Amino acid sequence: MSVQQPPIDELPSTVSGTETIIPKPKLAPKRVAAKDKVVVRFRAAGNAPIMKQAKFKITANESFQTVIDFLRRQLKFNQHDSLFLYINQAFQPSPDELVINLFKVSECAV
Repeated sequence: MSVQQPPIDELPSTVSGTETIIPKPKLAPKRVAAKDKVVVRFRAAGNAPIMKQAKFKITANESFQTVIDFLRRQLKFNQHDSLFLYINQAFQPSPDELVINLFKVSECAV
Protein backbone atom coordinates (compact mmCIF):
# COMPACT_ATOMS: atom_id res chain seq x y z
CA MET A 1 0.00 0.00 0.00
CA SER A 2 1.64 3.21 -1.17
CA VAL A 3 0.61 6.75 -0.41
CA GLN A 4 0.45 9.09 -3.38
CA GLN A 5 2.16 12.39 -2.81
CA PRO A 6 1.11 15.53 -4.67
CA PRO A 7 3.54 16.84 -7.29
CA ILE A 8 6.25 19.16 -6.00
CA ASP A 9 4.62 22.16 -7.73
CA GLU A 10 1.56 21.79 -5.51
CA LEU A 11 3.34 21.49 -2.17
CA PRO A 12 3.43 24.63 -0.01
CA SER A 13 6.84 25.65 1.24
CA THR A 14 7.36 26.70 4.84
CA VAL A 15 9.32 29.80 5.75
CA SER A 16 9.25 29.44 9.52
CA GLY A 17 7.57 27.02 11.85
CA THR A 18 4.23 28.83 11.63
CA GLU A 19 4.08 30.47 8.18
CA THR A 20 3.05 28.69 5.03
CA ILE A 21 3.45 30.22 1.58
CA ILE A 22 1.17 28.93 -1.13
CA PRO A 23 2.88 28.99 -4.51
CA LYS A 24 1.52 31.47 -7.04
CA PRO A 25 -0.09 30.08 -10.15
CA LYS A 26 2.32 30.03 -13.03
CA LEU A 27 1.62 32.68 -15.62
CA ALA A 28 2.03 31.76 -19.24
CA PRO A 29 4.39 34.42 -20.63
CA LYS A 30 3.99 35.56 -24.20
CA ARG A 31 6.18 33.81 -26.69
CA VAL A 32 8.93 36.18 -27.77
CA ALA A 33 11.43 35.11 -30.37
CA ALA A 34 14.99 36.43 -30.25
CA LYS A 35 14.48 38.34 -33.50
CA ASP A 36 11.41 40.15 -32.14
CA LYS A 37 11.46 43.52 -30.49
CA VAL A 38 10.35 44.32 -26.97
CA VAL A 39 9.05 47.62 -25.65
CA VAL A 40 11.26 49.21 -23.01
CA ARG A 41 9.90 52.00 -20.85
CA PHE A 42 12.27 54.33 -19.02
CA ARG A 43 11.18 56.18 -15.87
CA ALA A 44 13.33 58.80 -14.19
CA ALA A 45 14.12 58.34 -10.51
CA GLY A 46 15.68 60.85 -8.15
CA ASN A 47 17.47 63.67 -9.96
CA ALA A 48 17.60 61.90 -13.32
CA PRO A 49 16.51 64.00 -16.29
CA ILE A 50 13.08 63.26 -17.72
CA MET A 51 13.07 62.08 -21.32
CA LYS A 52 10.67 63.44 -23.94
CA GLN A 53 9.98 59.92 -25.18
CA ALA A 54 9.85 57.18 -22.56
CA LYS A 55 9.06 54.06 -24.65
CA PHE A 56 11.41 52.47 -27.16
CA LYS A 57 11.48 49.20 -29.10
CA ILE A 58 14.68 47.20 -28.71
CA THR A 59 15.68 43.97 -30.43
CA ALA A 60 15.18 41.12 -27.99
CA ASN A 61 18.54 39.40 -28.58
CA GLU A 62 20.61 42.50 -27.69
CA SER A 63 22.61 42.64 -24.48
CA PHE A 64 21.65 44.99 -21.66
CA GLN A 65 24.87 46.90 -22.37
CA THR A 66 23.23 48.03 -25.62
CA VAL A 67 20.37 49.51 -23.58
CA ILE A 68 22.86 51.29 -21.31
CA ASP A 69 24.76 52.73 -24.29
CA PHE A 70 21.51 53.80 -25.96
CA LEU A 71 20.29 55.58 -22.84
CA ARG A 72 23.66 57.31 -22.39
CA ARG A 73 23.37 58.71 -25.92
CA GLN A 74 19.75 59.82 -25.35
CA LEU A 75 20.65 61.62 -22.11
CA LYS A 76 23.96 62.95 -23.52
CA PHE A 77 25.91 61.41 -20.65
CA ASN A 78 29.69 60.91 -20.79
CA GLN A 79 31.29 57.54 -20.07
CA HIS A 80 32.39 58.73 -16.61
CA ASP A 81 28.89 59.94 -15.58
CA SER A 82 27.03 57.59 -13.24
CA LEU A 83 23.99 55.82 -14.66
CA PHE A 84 21.99 53.25 -12.70
CA LEU A 85 19.30 51.19 -14.40
CA TYR A 86 16.85 48.90 -12.62
CA ILE A 87 14.25 46.44 -13.84
CA ASN A 88 10.84 47.18 -12.24
CA GLN A 89 12.71 49.22 -9.62
CA ALA A 90 13.81 45.93 -8.10
CA PHE A 91 17.19 44.77 -9.40
CA GLN A 92 20.07 45.95 -11.54
CA PRO A 93 20.95 43.42 -14.27
CA SER A 94 24.47 42.74 -15.43
CA PRO A 95 25.47 44.33 -18.76
CA ASP A 96 25.91 40.96 -20.48
CA GLU A 97 22.33 39.82 -19.74
CA LEU A 98 20.08 39.48 -22.80
CA VAL A 99 17.08 41.78 -23.12
CA ILE A 100 14.80 38.83 -23.94
CA ASN A 101 15.68 37.14 -20.61
CA LEU A 102 15.00 40.35 -18.68
CA PHE A 103 11.71 40.73 -20.52
CA LYS A 104 10.62 37.23 -19.54
CA VAL A 105 11.59 37.75 -15.89
CA SER A 106 9.87 41.12 -15.61
CA GLU A 107 6.75 39.78 -17.35
CA CYS A 108 6.36 36.99 -14.80
CA ALA A 109 6.98 39.38 -11.88
CA VAL A 110 4.04 41.63 -12.74
